[in-house]
Amino acid sequence: MQLNLRYNSSTHPINLPPDANVAVLQEAILNLLSIPIEAQKIIFRGKPLTQTNQELSSFKISNGAKLLLLASQPPSSNSKHLSPQKNVHFNGFPQFNQLPELDQEILAAGPPEGTMKNYIAEVTVFPKTPFVVKTSKGVAKMQIETEALFFQYDDGGYDRIFYSDVKNYNFAQLKKDDYLHLRLSMQNEKEIIYFLPCQYAGAFQNLFRRY
Repeated sequence: MQLNLRYNSSTHPINLPPDANVAVLQEAILNLLSIPIEAQKIIFRGKPLTQTNQELSSFKISNGAKLLLLASQPPSSNSKHLSPQKNVHFNGFPQFNQLPELDQEILAAGPPEGTMKNYIAEVTVFPKTPFVVKTSKGVAKMQIETEALFFQYDDGGYDRIFYSDVKNYNFAQLKKDDYLHLRLSMQNEKEIIYFLPCQYAGAFQNLFRRY
């Protein structure tokens, strides 16, 4: 669902999974505006959202809802969070670990043949067929396993990224409703999975949130 956050006379759209709670909203605000969670005061219909583990739906917050954000202090100019690239939108957990930068050549080449189409919806269940994606290693079919993402590359190679190894992640999106590019930071490696259909954003967030 998309929420409209009013802050300092500007309105910011925030996309969240339908079952998001207050804590997930706070993390999204931190990632978007670099405002520390402890400095945030989120208001809906005149009442502050203070119970972080409570789902937004319990406050009757639904798609298109308008929220007001008050900050007890301005964002620090020395924030350690990465600045989003121009015209790129980021969603996901706050960036405690540095994430890899998008490869402009891969983006310019466009999605590989067989990539799933984007459509405007929230899909919470992964498809049975593998995703066709690009990474720094080439074009691959990516399957969602119980413990890992499995990649079978066109050149015959394969790889796995275990969910438990992911220290931080977020999504980059060049424009609204475009493909997602999943940026991952592991203990000794960084990777970007390019051209994921945007309707699965919530499904991937739920997947990594378990770990």
